[in-house]
Amino acid sequence: MCVPAPGWDDRSGRGKARFRFIWGIGEVFLRHRQLKVLAPNAAAAPGGFLPSSRECTVRGASDNLNLDCDDPEFESPNNEPHIIVDPVDSEHMIASSNDYESCCDEFYTTFDGGRTWKTGDMSAESPSSIGSDPVTAIDPVSGNAIHSSLNFEFTEEGLATNGDVVVSLSKDGGLTWDEPIVVQDGIGDDDDPVQLFNDKQWVVTDTNRDSPFYGRTYLTWSRFRFESGAYIESPIWESHSDDGGETWSDPQEISGSSPACTYQEQGGGHDCDEDQGSVPAVAPDGTVYVSFQNAQHEAAWESGEQFEDQYMVARSEDGGATWGNPVHVADLEDGTRDFPLNVDESQTLTGYQIRVPTFGHLAVDPSNGRLYLVFMDNRAGRHDVARPVTDTTVYITSSANGTKWTRPTAVTNRATDQWFPSVDVNPVTGEVGVLYHDRIEDGLRDRLYGTTLAEGRPGMEIHGGCQRRLAPPQLAVLPCRGGGLLEVRLFPWGLHQPGLRQRRQRERSVDGHASLRGPARAWRNRLHGEHLLLAPLGEGNEPGSAVEASAEGGAPVIGAPPR
Repeated sequence: MCVPAPGWDDRSGRGKARFRFIWGIGEVFLRHRQLKVLAPNAAAAPGGFLPSSRECTVRGASDNLNLDCDDPEFESPNNEPHIIVDPVDSEHMIASSNDYESCCDEFYTTFDGGRTWKTGDMSAESPSSIGSDPVTAIDPVSGNAIHSSLNFEFTEEGLATNGDVVVSLSKDGGLTWDEPIVVQDGIGDDDDPVQLFNDKQWVVTDTNRDSPFYGRTYLTWSRFRFESGAYIESPIWESHSDDGGETWSDPQEISGSSPACTYQEQGGGHDCDEDQGSVPAVAPDGTVYVSFQNAQHEAAWESGEQFEDQYMVARSEDGGATWGNPVHVADLEDGTRDFPLNVDESQTLTGYQIRVPTFGHLAVDPSNGRLYLVFMDNRAGRHDVARPVTDTTVYITSSANGTKWTRPTAVTNRATDQWFPSVDVNPVTGEVGVLYHDRIEDGLRDRLYGTTLAEGRPGMEIHGGCQRRLAPPQLAVLPCRGGGLLEVRLFPWGLHQPGLRQRRQRERSVDGHASLRGPARAWRNRLHGEHLLLAPLGEGNEPGSAVEASAEGGAPVIGAPPR
């Protein structure tokens, strides 16, 4: 699920407590996520939880393989994919996604570098629980795979309730998954006097052998508090585990306070407690950084505008025991009059219906600890007006230690919308790679979109776009023209298989709008200590699709991703 920092007016679809939950847990979200309620029911285990189940085994070329074997009659999408590569065995990878054919998250596990995948459904707290927001880590010390997700239920009135942060462990490399462990409980629904709903969790394990906290796994999330349906706060919380996810530290609020957090929904002070989209990353020395968006920096709001986000980063130097106050990184152009709205009153791109938040990603150079943060906004488009027009751009900023950040610069100068960025650093060359969606300029730019890689060295301009060619062993983006195909040739950093290619074929979605679709394939990378998945855009991310509004804001190319 995707619940951005609250505070937007009704026009933006993010009104304070005007949806049952704010932009994503609201009625728009519930209509589509209830597809999971229609999925086939499964029997509970003796302990009451819904065990994981195997669906099929898929074999083929590792660079061009459709991993899904879902029931074609259900016609359900899989979105928000994520993948992790085992830090001690690059042939072992675990991918996951939202799966609308079942109650739960889908898993895809390979032990042979992507040639053979075993896939199935993750476990859930109960047969009535719904899984969402899949992210996985692999602990090199215990060997456990640690899958984090949200588990929640629907009331008879159709309200989301009891939104828990949970982890499921696999001790056989991702083939079977144990009963979910609740890291933090969710309480109640919109009709209750107090509701606590957790959202947008992310998990990462410290895989740096020289770190004093080697093997420690960190989990962060947003904790939304409502009172009688009225929004109160949504600070960032954290918990960590030293035993492969079996037990977790007491959850703690880590988003702190800052002079840049002036607007307060309740009371005074400078608490930075209206947040969303946290992403943790671990430096070689064990320092943990968490980036997140915050909507309380009133000094950045233009006249007539409200609730534009700022990016902030908090850090811990003692393995998550204590956290410093967050540092302001950048202000975004994503407020109440900066983006057009789709038919469900959610923020979108000009000519599209997809829901597009401005979430970014955080990565650490594994050799020197330098931080890189990417995000997108509409500062280059027509904004602060009643009818905004998007020219969204992906920006990158960096820092040596998280205290001072460079001025955000555009990743590419292409005049086309770009969104859902992910960032990573090549551990061998130090080159920075940024992956993002953008429109395809072929006469149908309002209806087609693809995925582009931009790459460069620190201190140099990062180039992106379909016109950019790079020679092996770098990654190369081939021209986007001709034949109805977008071809991206990848020279991976870790799969040791040069010349891999991914093809995405244009197809028509349900209302005749063209979209891009294609088989999944893994690219070995170190995004947030994890990896990227090039996956199908899927029905949930296609313009005009019947479930378009349920697209969770996670790019199909997410390795920690965004999404």
